[in-house]
Parts: sequence; structure tokens; C-alpha cells
Amino acid sequence: MTSYEHPHHITYIGYVDSKDRQSGTTSNFTTILDLPPNNFDRVCLLQASIPKSYYLYDSSNNTFILSENSVNTTITIPIGNYNRVSFAVILKSLLDTASILLGGVNNNVYTITYPNKTLQTDTNKYTFTYTTNGAARTSSFIFQSNFSGIGLGFSNNTTNTFVSLSLISTNAINLASKTRLFLKSNICNLANNQVLQEIFSSSTQDNSIVTYQQNEIDANSKLFLAQDDNLFSFQLCDRFNNVVDLNGLDMVISIYLYKKDDTNQYIKNDIILKNMT
Repeated sequence: MTSYEHPHHITYIGYVDSKDRQSGTTSNFTTILDLPPNNFDRVCLLQASIPKSYYLYDSSNNTFILSENSVNTTITIPIGNYNRVSFAVILKSLLDTASILLGGVNNNVYTITYPNKTLQTDTNKYTFTYTTNGAARTSSFIFQSNFSGIGLGFSNNTTNTFVSLSLISTNAINLASKTRLFLKSNICNLANNQVLQEIFSSSTQDNSIVTYQQNEIDANSKLFLAQDDNLFSFQLCDRFNNVVDLNGLDMVISIYLYKKDDTNQYIKNDIILKNMT
């Protein structure tokens, strides 16, 4: 962590690199900010550099339930990113394997298709079908509160039952890695879940760098909460409040602290002095 201080302690810029953390991980850590004596009351994120090394499916959201004849088993999606072709192939294998465990020789065999863009209207939805080996078996997908259904096109906390051996995604499938990030910290007030800044990452390719540059300091600043030991925590979360796993890569952020009224007056005085010369 490095810093810049205004000579009158009206403002302070702290540079935080998660590799220099006191404890935690690269995306959920504590660090020390060597703050000068101050009466700061506002804080904002100036800029950020965050590796887009996180996955669509990680350990926080990679399970759902396959139910056949009201007997349940957990499907665990391998951690990583997918396109809709690779995801359909892997899902079929997972479903077929789980169905054998549930039904033995009377298992279901699943097929997953999506619209052919050259022949059909592309709805961006999967169609799931199955055939039965032996006695007919009813089938359902159950998604709980971990948002695992986003890639399959289903909402959380829903049970989705096949009708006539077929099931179509309720929603458009979403195989984009997390498109909104939330930097949280105890450096700011408790309102809005301690979100220091929302960061959009949808235009950034996987395995590159999400960058953020502050354009409206006052509009995006939060109430500063001083800590007696100057030890602050930072968490990078997705929109479901799960900590984002950067898979060992470090993030770098710049924090701006200031006294709002004093800083505004300082700027006004500076403008007046320049106009007088």
C-alpha cells in the first residue's frame, strides 16, 4: 500500500494491492491504510484493476438437483466457464450418469439441444428431452438459492418438471462470466451493504483485466468510517453477494478520502485566486 497526502490533509489517496494484504485472499482481504491525522468524512473508489480470472460456475453456485420419480440426487457442475455447446455436452454426461445412479438399468437418457441459427429463430434457450430405458420415469430439475440455473435458463428456488419427456428453459441462458462486480468495504457506511462501488465488466473478455476509472467523485462517494487501527477489509462480490474468486490473481485499487466541505472550499478558493491573478 502506498499513499499520497495533500499537505493540509484535505485529501488522501491510498493505493491498495491485494498481494500486500494482512490476511485473507486476493479478493477478500484486510489491509492497513496509513492514514494521516484527519477529519475525513467521504471516501470513494478512484480506480481499479481487477483480473477477469473468475468463473461463471464456482463453488458457490455449481450444484442443482435432478429428481426422478421423486428421488433426488445432486448434480455438480465442474467449476469453470462454458459456451453453450460445451455446456450442453457436459450437462448431458452429468445427467445421464446421475440417472443411472437413480434408476439403474431403468435410467433416463438425456438430450440437450438449442436452436440452429441458420434454420430456426434463436431463442437462446435449451430444450431438454429424455428417453427411458424400461419403465417410464418422471423427471424434474430443482434449483435452490445458489443461482446455479442461470446457465441452463432457469430461476433460483424453482422446480421445473418435464412434460411429455421435454423441458424448455424458462429464461434465456446466460453463460457470461459475472457482468457486475461490487467492491465492499468497512471503510464506508453500512448503508447499501457497504458497497463502495459497483463495477461493470460485461465488455471485458475473460482472462483480461477489468478496469474502472472514477468520473464523479462526489456523486459516487460514501460516508467514511474511520477504524481505530486503520485496518480495513475489502471484498469483491457478485450481484448475489458471493465473494468472487480471482483464482490467485491480485487486484489493485485506489481509494480517495477527503473532507467534503473543506475540499469544496479549497477548490473554490483556488479558483478565486487564479481569477485574481
